[in-house]
Amino acid sequence: MQRRYDLDWLRVIAFSLLILYHTGMMYVSWDWHITSAYQSESLKWLMQWVNPWRLSLLFFISGCALYFALQRYRSGVLLRLRTERLLIPLVFGILVIVPPQLFFEMRQAGESTGNYWQFWLAYLTPDHPLFSQHRTPLFGQMTWNHLWFIPYLWCYSVLMLLAQRLVAPLIRGLRYLTLPTLVLLPAGLLTLYGMVLKPYYPESHALFNDWYNHALYFTVFLLGYIFAGSDHVWQQLKNKQVPLLALAFCCYGLLMWARSLPDDLVLSPAEEFWGGHVFLGIELLNIWCWILALCSLAQRYANHNSRVLKYANTAVYPYYILHQTLTVSFGYGIVALNLKPWLEPTSIVVLTFLGCILGYEIIRRQRTLRWLFGLAPLPTSAPKIPNQVLSGSA
Repeated sequence: MQRRYDLDWLRVIAFSLLILYHTGMMYVSWDWHITSAYQSESLKWLMQWVNPWRLSLLFFISGCALYFALQRYRSGVLLRLRTERLLIPLVFGILVIVPPQLFFEMRQAGESTGNYWQFWLAYLTPDHPLFSQHRTPLFGQMTWNHLWFIPYLWCYSVLMLLAQRLVAPLIRGLRYLTLPTLVLLPAGLLTLYGMVLKPYYPESHALFNDWYNHALYFTVFLLGYIFAGSDHVWQQLKNKQVPLLALAFCCYGLLMWARSLPDDLVLSPAEEFWGGHVFLGIELLNIWCWILALCSLAQRYANHNSRVLKYANTAVYPYYILHQTLTVSFGYGIVALNLKPWLEPTSIVVLTFLGCILGYEIIRRQRTLRWLFGLAPLPTSAPKIPNQVLSGSA
């Protein structure tokens, strides 16, 4: 089976965008852990371009990866691998990696934390009074923050492994679909979810009672799985990046126009009802079009291997686990220095990438750390299991 390097590149690029995106969160008015004195309204437009599809793309690629992995490993073996390489880093992340984010968030807000050792012991204590304003649905004040992607991916992988025989007819059925149908049918299904579920289940990333997100992300994950098994789909996407990008940019432009309308605009109840549904449909069509457009672009320009990709395929998972804690930690210190507007975010991004590089170089050389960060064991005489099996590489 020929390896899909284009999907590998997409996965690496999508995870890399998270470092830039989470640094950008300091400079817009949205709620986040650390806030800079420099705020940018124009940056919101760029953030609103990336935000809708970045995680849906990762779930789509993860679905593709699961299909390809099942061509090499039995379901039981794959379930064991995904459980070990997703849930162990998740638990380690909740206990060790994520707490500094809350520590620096509370310190910037002027809340009492004590030193970090005192803070961390309190963090491990159920319902500690220090965190009365920071309760989470998980376990008192404990949270997985940016690592929420991991438990969602594990749950979707388990469901797909159980349902793979039921899904097989969908793969065969794709051979009859043209590109317009491949665009509009999934977008229509996602819009239906949005109309039925979104008003009642706002985004929480808490796993439980997050039904709109589950409907969106699991459907995209399923689409990745069934698309991966169909050569017909990729032939339909081949060299179609121009029309797909045009449609994606049209959707994005319409969304930005709608969001720029004055807040005091008066609409009739009918206009508000139908306008809201049309907006929702465009919003979800926008997500799906960007996924298809980026897949088409990658298929055309990035279906090749390189030394950079070989490094990144293994490094990207530890980078993902580490990056937000590094961004928040460096951001807390650098924001206090009152650097120039261009130097502050540049320093945070550079230091985050350097921290990820250093962290990965340490992690990959230590057996215990490799296990805690979801990497394959150090090479032995036994056959090596690819790291990509674990977390969404194809």
